[in-house]
Amino acid sequence: MSPRLSARGERTTLRSGAGRCAGCGRPLRHTFADLGMHPRSERLITTEQLDEMEPFFPLHIYVCDACWLVQRSPSAGTGEPDEEVAAAPPSEARIAHAHQYASQIVDRFALDARSFVIQAGSHNGYLLRNFVERDIHCLGIEAAPDLAAAAVEAGVPTLARPFREALAEELAASGRQADLLIANDVLPVADDLKDLLAGIERLLRPGGVAVLEFPDLLRLVEGNQFDIIDHRHTFYFSLTAARGVVERYGLRVFNAEELPAFGGTLRVHLCREADAAHPTDPAVARLIEREHEHGLTDLETYAGFEERVRSAKRQMLGFLIEAKQRGKHVVAYGDTGSGATLLNFCGVRTDFLDYAVDRSDQGYGKYTPGTRIPVVPLSRLRETRPDYVLILPRDRQDEIMSQHDYIRDWGGRFVVPIPGLRVYS
Repeated sequence: MSPRLSARGERTTLRSGAGRCAGCGRPLRHTFADLGMHPRSERLITTEQLDEMEPFFPLHIYVCDACWLVQRSPSAGTGEPDEEVAAAPPSEARIAHAHQYASQIVDRFALDARSFVIQAGSHNGYLLRNFVERDIHCLGIEAAPDLAAAAVEAGVPTLARPFREALAEELAASGRQADLLIANDVLPVADDLKDLLAGIERLLRPGGVAVLEFPDLLRLVEGNQFDIIDHRHTFYFSLTAARGVVERYGLRVFNAEELPAFGGTLRVHLCREADAAHPTDPAVARLIEREHEHGLTDLETYAGFEERVRSAKRQMLGFLIEAKQRGKHVVAYGDTGSGATLLNFCGVRTDFLDYAVDRSDQGYGKYTPGTRIPVVPLSRLRETRPDYVLILPRDRQDEIMSQHDYIRDWGGRFVVPIPGLRVYS
């Protein structure tokens, strides 16, 4: 391993043995973020497991210097299948986003009762319900049986299967191809890009479109959003990288837009490569040029990210140390799995946080992964009147502060640690 000095005197780390880029096959050599060893973020600890050894795995993210795809190294995986845990219910913000999304997409592509919509990773059907209400035929594809069952109960036809190319072939062979295929937050967690994208291409009718949403890498870098990095996510996409990847599998980005939702989201419209029904909008070139101007095709941009991550760690620890020295009570607010990377990277345990509250009851009586902070019901906030509530799901901070504004009645304050620590009275 050897360091390379950038023109600004920053160091990028050159490594061998990190594997090859899943997008273009070139060797991965440049570190984007090495966050050390972490537990699986979705794996809450039971009381019976407190005395057991918890497995930790490297959380090392690379950037490909050929196609600019940011990705977890294959050698930095957990070597374990994804943990099957009950998913948290969609937040109010996600439900509102889904409603707005459906309205915009229906109008944009003139969908009606003759149309057919498929969603990969359809959760409990909260998005597709908006299409059902408009009498638009749809089909959800959801790997988690409990979520698929909940969707069916809510009136959304759903297959309890993972989205794979083989399933796409089955559906296409039976005449069920999509006018619109939705795949939100699916691309970043794909274990096989070829399988996913070939399946999307196969399921599109002539003239059909796929719409993908995923976290915006530019916002991740500029907003220092290292807290969304975890073992569940394999990839972190810019539009530059996404366009290059999909083109390898017979697809074309014909439109794209930046959204403020969830800390920064890219919405990308795909069609088959030769589909003349969807000419490429100038917005694609504009956004890619903007990414270039902001350094997403320059290794120096990635070289400075780790130091900003370490700076955020020092800020948070400095705040917590001072608060505890003044005798203040600090607690965390988090959804299941949220904040695990932040807490473990910063080494924050019960010496700093009394407990963590969770809006979902699945975590009550358990402990956060790695840091072993007890998870308790929201009612504990009123019972214990903490001085500070550390908000872990940063993308929901406005919603959380509005819902729990009552903590201000006793002088409590909210704390948001990223991109830089802020305290809200």
